[in-house]
Amino acid sequence: MLRENEFKILVVGPFNSGKTTLIDTVCDGKVIRTEAPTYGLYKTVKEMTTVALDYGRFTLRSKKIHLFGTPGQERFSFMWHVLARGLDGFVMLIDGSDPQSLLKAKKIYGLLASLYNVPHLIVVNNKNGRVLIRREDVRKILGTNAPIREASVVNKRDVEKILEELIKMLNENDK
Repeated sequence: MLRENEFKILVVGPFNSGKTTLIDTVCDGKVIRTEAPTYGLYKTVKEMTTVALDYGRFTLRSKKIHLFGTPGQERFSFMWHVLARGLDGFVMLIDGSDPQSLLKAKKIYGLLASLYNVPHLIVVNNKNGRVLIRREDVRKILGTNAPIREASVVNKRDVEKILEELIKMLNENDK
């Protein structure tokens, strides 16, 4: 159980949406990763992939944030539920340069949003300045009224702004 002024945030999304990078970008100190080599078609995208979780923590305006990144491949979907236990909120990442990422995000988002009634944000990751996914499409395909933001997960300030907004939503939810 977390103490007062501590939050457990889940970072979810399809394969290669930027979950590990988001955690690496914002967390000070050591980030725990469980990676294994990719294979098949996934290997053409990147060499390593998260198979259990990524974990990092940092302090944001006197609040201790615990970030848990989930694997994005569906074969590891059992970890989504394991990591979601006790979550306070989540960030749903979508690779803005890959329209297929939005379609893959639909299942993950539908599952989490229906099972865990917690504040959350949808973030379209602006990889290399390329965004091919419009907010209207995200809203329509995911069937959500949740806030949708565009950000670069390699930009520490962008990530901090996302998490500040989510923490504000969490604080308002507690009132």
